[in-house]
Amino acid sequence: IGAENTNYSPIISSLPDVKFK
Repeated sequence: IGAENTNYSPIISSLPDVKFK
């Protein structure tokens, strides 16, 4: 959680990983 989010955008990093799952 976090590493994959960083690939998308900084804003996404703030959102919960569940959003992507």
